[in-house]
Amino acid sequence: MPTVRTPFQKLRNVERQALNYPSMPKLDVVAILRHQLKEAKATVQRLHHAVQALERLGRSGRRRASKISAAGRKRIAAAQKARWKKLRLVKK
Repeated sequence: MPTVRTPFQKLRNVERQALNYPSMPKLDVVAILRHQLKEAKATVQRLHHAVQALERLGRSGRRRASKISAAGRKRIAAAQKARWKKLRLVKK
């Protein structure tokens, strides 16, 4: 007595045969994923370098604070004290 196969069983059999078909190229999924991971890491590295370069440009554009001599600081302090003294005299 021959075995009766359902359409679902026939489909599974066709799928199995298609997977074992000799001329069908077999894809190495792990190798593809590793290659994509390598490309992604390279892209991240390029972006990291670009950000660093832009940050360096921003730093070099800053103005440095000029240094004031001790005599200059004394003159500024004396002028400020004179302003405060004048303000105190006006308040009285």
